[in-house]
Amino acid sequence: MTAASARDRNSWVLAALAAAAAAAALVRDVPAAAVIWVAAAAAVAAFYFLARPAAWTWWFVFAGLLLPPLPLTIAGVELPFHPAMAVFAAGLLVIWVRLGEWRIERGPVATASALLLGASLVSLPWTLYYSNAGVAGQSFIRWVLLASGFVLMFWLAGGPLDADWDHAPLLRMILAAALVTAVFAVIDFQYQLPRSVRFSEQYIYGGQTAPVRRAQGVFYDASALGNFCAMMLTFILALGRDARRALRLPAWLLWTPVPALALALVLSFSRGSLASLIVALGALAWMRRGTLRLRSMAMLVALIAAIAVTGLLVAPDLLLPYGSRLQYSVTAFFANPNEVLSQRLDTWTNLGAFILDHPAQIILGIGYKSLPYTNYFARPMVADNMYLAMLMETGVPGLFALLAFCSAVLAWSRRLAHAERDDLAGLGRFLFCFWLGEMVQMLSGDILTFWRVTAVYLAILGVAFRESRRAARRQIPGIG
Repeated sequence: MTAASARDRNSWVLAALAAAAAAAALVRDVPAAAVIWVAAAAAVAAFYFLARPAAWTWWFVFAGLLLPPLPLTIAGVELPFHPAMAVFAAGLLVIWVRLGEWRIERGPVATASALLLGASLVSLPWTLYYSNAGVAGQSFIRWVLLASGFVLMFWLAGGPLDADWDHAPLLRMILAAALVTAVFAVIDFQYQLPRSVRFSEQYIYGGQTAPVRRAQGVFYDASALGNFCAMMLTFILALGRDARRALRLPAWLLWTPVPALALALVLSFSRGSLASLIVALGALAWMRRGTLRLRSMAMLVALIAAIAVTGLLVAPDLLLPYGSRLQYSVTAFFANPNEVLSQRLDTWTNLGAFILDHPAQIILGIGYKSLPYTNYFARPMVADNMYLAMLMETGVPGLFALLAFCSAVLAWSRRLAHAERDDLAGLGRFLFCFWLGEMVQMLSGDILTFWRVTAVYLAILGVAFRESRRAARRQIPGIG
């Protein structure tokens, strides 16, 4: 874009703002004036995003990590709405205008992503048959939330971004947002802040007279917060010094969030997220077994000890029972698995019996994300198992697509982890190790509903795809 065309565009923007200001000043009705200003702001945002096709990705991740969902009720139905969706809508406008310049390379990851989105989309009409229009509308919105992360990945991987586009600011913003999100989650737990909308509130019981809500921060439930903290801790630990320098990430920005993230993970009381982190760090230790140093291990142990002491100072009467609960989970798992798994075995048994009695229903599923809300069963049920939920809701094609996506991501990221470039190797280690832990957590949770966490992971995956294409194709695999 030439300097003259840029000046012309800016002149039109200024003229539009001036016209909006004049119209708002002449309108005496406050709601009407507010609508005019909102429309003007939307027009300016559209101009901005069209001029900088990578900008919406930055703001989408920023809003997703730092803003809570907002109340939205239409025709008496409460709908899941998040401000990041407004940014995503602007991103779709950019994609529509620049569609001819978008390049999506074929490969296992791209194909599996398309299969996963397609299988879940095809299952949506079944929500009308097995449930009702209200459930179908909510399922479609939740599908859009899931799809937004994949669109973000493909746009970062092959979208027509500026020739000099740099991924470093995006990664720095994610780290800074992780720090703010974790600190807010700790404050939220300490002061039990009021919710902006109806959250999935989960409580713990200690020595207090009343139950205490687990740390959630801006996320819908505590497990999503724990999953996010586990992801960011894996990201930070997977990079290492060489990858950090190659990605141009300041050391202070990389390590400052660690204590807050670890403490927020503990205060989320999510055993699944803790198991995910343990699996991810175990895989990371194995991948870096030849380069681990005694000093690094000593620093990590000291950090964990400091976090444990801090947690005991913040909430001793809650963390001590939580430690006992973790111990009980390990020692009594085989003796009393249903109680250890919070009665999940009862739900899995009921769903398994339904599958055996109604095999035709699971060929195509009962509709994506409809299981907890449908009136098809005697009572709504939460599968608390991503694989079982996909089989029930999207049928055999959906479960196959999920497994195919997981396999493709693990295979591609494992190859990337052995790249000669330090930045690509660091990103590959993170992508492989965290998704391995994520697959473990899928056994006890509907992880794809954590769309804001998934979007961050897919954004980093898209960055890795783009940077791998910039590297020598003979040495570094491309997308897929």
